[in-house]
Amino acid sequence: MAQVGDRIGPFELVERVSRGRRTSLFHGVRTDSGRGPREAGIRVAEPSSAETIAALQLEYEALRLVEDERIPRALALYEGHGAVAFEWIRGGSLRQTLDLVEQGRLDLEAGTSMDILVELRSEEHTSELQSHSDLVCRLLL
Repeated sequence: MAQVGDRIGPFELVERVSRGRRTSLFHGVRTDSGRGPREAGIRVAEPSSAETIAALQLEYEALRLVEDERIPRALALYEGHGAVAFEWIRGGSLRQTLDLVEQGRLDLEAGTSMDILVELRSEEHTSELQSHSDLVCRLLL
């Protein structure tokens, strides 16, 4: 199981951003002076299984084909670690965004609310985040 402080490729895992049922997402920082981005999102299979690693490989291949500035670029697949690295995009977390909505400090468009609802209902999110799905449903009504 990956932990903060572990290295995957040229990146040191500096923060666990989220934990799902089959993967964890980490913020990684490049520790060498090599080329490439200084920061990356690192999705790690936990526990590592052939099925989860295959899903990460599909995610990597799909991200490599996308050329859209709104979608993080795929950087590398680390099969030995059961991990995929992608472009790190700074911003607030989904949890922070939903907290702002609940406090009435942020409005979401219907399409954005629907996208968030679909994401929250996926098996990758913890029940803590899924509890916000009722809020998103209310926004859509």
